[in-house]
Amino acid sequence: MLEKNISVVLEEEVINLGAKQSVLNLVSETICLPGASLNIYKTQNDTTNSCLIRTSFFVQKKGSAVKCHFFSLNGKLIRNNILANLTESGADCSILGTSFLNNSSHLDNFVKISHLEKNCTSNQLFKSVYGGLSSGVFCGKIFVAKKAQKTQAFQQNKNLVVSKNAVVNAKPQLEIFADDVVCSHGCTIGDIDVDALFYLRSRGLPKQEAIKLLIVAF
Repeated sequence: MLEKNISVVLEEEVINLGAKQSVLNLVSETICLPGASLNIYKTQNDTTNSCLIRTSFFVQKKGSAVKCHFFSLNGKLIRNNILANLTESGADCSILGTSFLNNSSHLDNFVKISHLEKNCTSNQLFKSVYGGLSSGVFCGKIFVAKKAQKTQAFQQNKNLVVSKNAVVNAKPQLEIFADDVVCSHGCTIGDIDVDALFYLRSRGLPKQEAIKLLIVAF
């Protein structure tokens, strides 16, 4: 629990020192009291061919702010369940994800932000790069209750596929019961821009270097 008007920055990384091909199941619940601010960074980089299932609950009171960053790099299975309830006015929640997967890693992001009171804001932004035999799923939802007027909620999921064998599925969702809101969602799945790649190669860059540059730009 974060007390009133406190500001906290956390960095979290799971390191598996046990047997390979194990399963890690982590659950956390954070309650942010009025005016509290939480900025948390979660790194997921497992090289033991294990499964990481992480469930994060957030309950936000009046004027509180949560910004949660996920960095996903390696793991046989990475499953992120993020559920945030904005229960009082003025709460702000941002769930952000960056991932670069290769080999046969699988990433599953499930996000639900529930606007339960008026004048709250939220943002979901996930950018992922898939190579090798990797695969991924994004299922993001914005829920706006009937009394949650003046809600501002945005969701965007962008996926760059750099291998013919990689697979991505996405399901952005809006469920809105209020009539005075500003909400949007969007999703893109694509490969390397051939025109941009041609431009860089015409300037003398080798193909692999040009691809790396375009990935960084993405």
